[in-house]
Amino acid sequence: MRFKDLIEVDDLDNSNVCNENKLEGSVITALMVIHNRIQEKNLKPEVKLSTVLKLLSNATRLSYTKEDLISMKNDNDTIDSMIKNIDDQIVEFSTQENEVDTSENGNTDEVVDLDQTDIPQNTVSNMAKSAMRRRQD
Repeated sequence: MRFKDLIEVDDLDNSNVCNENKLEGSVITALMVIHNRIQEKNLKPEVKLSTVLKLLSNATRLSYTKEDLISMKNDNDTIDSMIKNIDDQIVEFSTQENEVDTSENGNTDEVVDLDQTDIPQNTVSNMAKSAMRRRQD
């Protein structure tokens, strides 16, 4: 399945090509967020499949399955370079050397859980709280 198969196309004009590129860009950006967080925080490069699919759905407002993710990996070199393996419950992201740092500073026991980190709603909530504190002063 290709990206253009995931969206409804009424007719073949430039706006639909643009929408397909935006969809592909959104998927790549969402996967890069996970990939970069793994590398920056030196985490184990395994993320729950459900978490990855949820993030992709939030980024593009479409629902995805494991098969869709596998298809996107096979069709896109950028996605293929970020994802090493996809199984029934875990998506394994590639690291710089395809190995996890097992030194004392490496957090090899942690699995990335994006449900608890940097969600835009939390950012907005924190901004509102900050504004209220400034108002009270």
